[in-house]
Amino acid sequence: MVRLPPYVVIFLVSSLSLLLLGTSDDRLTPGEFISLNETLVSDAGEFVFGFFSPTNSTGDFYAGVWYNNIPQRTVIWVANREKPINDSSATLRISDDSNLVIVDSEGGIFWSSNLSGFGKPGNDTAAVLYNSGNLVLRANSHNILWQSFDHPTDTFVPDPDLVGDKALQEKPSVDWENAHRITSNQHLCGILNNARI
Repeated sequence: MVRLPPYVVIFLVSSLSLLLLGTSDDRLTPGEFISLNETLVSDAGEFVFGFFSPTNSTGDFYAGVWYNNIPQRTVIWVANREKPINDSSATLRISDDSNLVIVDSEGGIFWSSNLSGFGKPGNDTAAVLYNSGNLVLRANSHNILWQSFDHPTDTFVPDPDLVGDKALQEKPSVDWENAHRITSNQHLCGILNNARI
């Protein structure tokens, strides 16, 4: 009888348990949350969603998507760019009314996807970070409730699939590592008549 070394047995058991449980770090499901020190990573590893604090910040945090494999953090989308988080216990979660929300320790909302009429999320509801950098809240694998690409900020990514009546919000180009507080301006770049970029 052949006896396997312990490290091989541990590897095989770990691999099998991951396959059986179907765990993934690219998604958030109802009842789960992401805290300030946790992230979602797209399936191919290209993008990360998480909380970050600009280098010169006085304790403000932002929730956003950035490239994973670029040494200097390159942020492509920020959820709460108008309202920084100043509570280190804030979390991102799927709320009881199927919204993607960032809440503080007392349940106060810093940011919300602002959906209405969807009711309690089903077991197949998930927030998923796609390989394109798009953060998507979906009711199942085919029903998208909300997506970050419908709310673009100031950064183009390859193939964002923006279709008609969307606008890039031209904000000051932000060096997120050195930003203090972000303010907006009124410049917009839009797409009309279902044209594609």
